[in-house]
Order: sequence, then structure tokens, then C-alpha cells
Amino acid sequence: MTLREFRESDIPKITQMWQESDEAWPGSFGGRKGLTPELVRKWETRSHSHSFYLIEKDDRIVGYCKNKVAEKDTLYVDLLNVSPDCHGKGYGKQMLLKTIDSATEEGFEMVEIGTWPSNMKSVPLYKKVGFYWIPETEGVWMKNFIPKIRRNSFAKDYFAKHDWYKTFKRELKQEEDDLDWQGIKAIPYIWQADGDLLKVRVDMEAKTFVEFENNDFAASCYIGEEKVIAGTENTVKWELENKSNKPLAITLLAKGEDGFTLSKEESFQLEGKKMIEEKFAIDKKSEGRGGIKTDLVIDGRVLPLGISTEIKQAVDIELNPKHLCLKPNREGKFG
Repeated sequence: MTLREFRESDIPKITQMWQESDEAWPGSFGGRKGLTPELVRKWETRSHSHSFYLIEKDDRIVGYCKNKVAEKDTLYVDLLNVSPDCHGKGYGKQMLLKTIDSATEEGFEMVEIGTWPSNMKSVPLYKKVGFYWIPETEGVWMKNFIPKIRRNSFAKDYFAKHDWYKTFKRELKQEEDDLDWQGIKAIPYIWQADGDLLKVRVDMEAKTFVEFENNDFAASCYIGEEKVIAGTENTVKWELENKSNKPLAITLLAKGEDGFTLSKEESFQLEGKKMIEEKFAIDKKSEGRGGIKTDLVIDGRVLPLGISTEIKQAVDIELNPKHLCLKPNREGKFG
């Protein structure tokens, strides 16, 4: 078995793979049993893939993984297939691991993948390599922030000692993941091995760390509100813990973005636990999403934290041919 990149000379073998895989897919790509190498060649030359991996075994192509750039920081697994007689051999996992490794090396923040709702047998595999099933999305839509985590300076300390895939801990249930945390949707990652711990939580919308923990320290940043109201004042909180036996030199640098008004700088020696709270204002004309960016300097190394939330106007006005309706954003309050 060989995992390698696509070559144009693979077209006839890829055609055969799709013909063999026809019954494993819902519907058919124009009737795969009638596919010709010429038609497959047209598809492949028009697809503009970012990366394209194949698995070859016994002079057959039995695995296919094509990736595209969805956004500048996101790699999307556009099409993934393993020939039916090769299911359960780990070929899909190997192609996804190759994709995640490449995304990490190339500077992508995230990898996305989607499948149809009846394809539940693939969900445990996707979850095992770091994908999370986003609730209330059409079909099965999944996100994976492991490339972002693996490039972090503090996370690299753990991964220098332990394999990220073998020591990754999570449930593999065939259902949507519960991502609720402190009023936002945040994706949790946990690694453990030989007494070492790495725990990271990523704000799904802001694509930033909101919680980070290893053997030496723990840090988190949150607002605690799913939505905030324009023109009001709110509070951001940072929770810090020194888990080591020596003081940590900490500098906290934070600023508001996209309608959040905040600027804070504080330096201190951390022993034990510390909670920091700071008020911030929300511009009354803001709408959409706003957030707070934090650089936490720990003994000279920077840990980036960030939090975002939705900004709503104090009163929503809906015009109707029959009446004007004022709708409060918070129960019993009109602004």
C-alpha cells in the first residue's frame, strides 16, 4: 500500500475506483458505471484542488482524497473515498491524517469536512482525527482546529514528546457534539499521556483559543453571554492558574475589536489562582460580531486568547403591513 499524490496517469485507475464504489454513494455522479477515463479527466482538470492524495494497492487506486481551499485559513476535504472492498483497513484515516499534517505545515487554521446524514459509519473516524460535528448544520458538517493547535508554541512542548493522534482523547458518538461553553460555541480538545496534559478550547466563530491548560498553567477568557446589546457595558473575565511550584511572570495585554471598546495592560507574578475582571463598552451603532483579543505573555512566551460574541441592537423593529412591532432582545426589556 502506498499513499502518494495524484498523477495524471492515474486517471484510468481512478475511473475504475469510482465504478467499483458506485453503490456505496447516494445517487451517482452522472452514472459512475458508465464513466470513462475521458470524462474523469475533465472532472479532475477542472477541479482546481489544493492537494490530492491517493492510496495505491496491488496496482489499483483504492483511496481518494481531494482538498480545496475554502477560505484563506481553511482547508476543505472536498471528496473522500475508499473502495468498498477496502473499508475498515484504515485507508481513510491515513489520507485524513496526511491532510491534517499538510494543513499544519502550510499554516491553515482549520480543516472542514461534510457528509450526508445517512453516512453515520464515517462519523467516528472523522471525530477520531479531530473533527467536531457542528450542531444544527445541514447534513453532517464538521470542523477541525488541530492544525492551529499544533503550531502553538506551548502546545508544541507536548507534541514534541507525544504523538497527537495516539494520545488524543474524545468520545466517538455518532451524534452532534455539545459545544456550549460560557455562552458561546467552543470546540474542546484534550490530550493526555504519561502524566502530561494538554487541554485547548477554541471559539468556533472567532477561531481563537478561549481556554488553554498544560502541566504548568491554565488560562481562560470569557464574557459569559451568547449575545450582547449595543450601547451597553459588559464584563470580560480571565481565569489564570499557576500549577507549577515557582512563580510565573505574567503580562496581560487585551484590546477590544469590532465595536468592543477595551484596552488593558497588567503585569504580575502569578502564584496559585487569579481572576481578572474588566468592564468594556459596546458601541451603540455596532451589529454583527465583536470581540476581545488577548496576548498573555507567560515567562516571555505569548499565548494568544480571544473571545467573540454576537452584538444585537437594543430594539428590533419589524415593519408589517398591518402593524409595527417592537421586539425586546431580553425578556421584558426594550432597551
